[in-house]
Amino acid sequence: MKNNENTKAACAGEIIKKQQEINTIEESETGRKLAEVEELYKVMAESSLGAVFIVQDGKIQFINTSAIAYAGYT
Repeated sequence: MKNNENTKAACAGEIIKKQQEINTIEESETGRKLAEVEELYKVMAESSLGAVFIVQDGKIQFINTSAIAYAGYT
């Protein structure tokens, strides 16, 4: 009976270990995909012919070259 309990505990430990590995891989993949999407939006905003700017907490966080030209700073 004790051997059976040890086997169950070992299996449970292995399952937990594998789940942690899966979580780490998923987090890494999510981070990579997020970086790709952020880069795509950055390229789109920078290459847009329209003025694009982002204001957060009352401060300009991003402004593209079209917005700079529109404001007369080029």
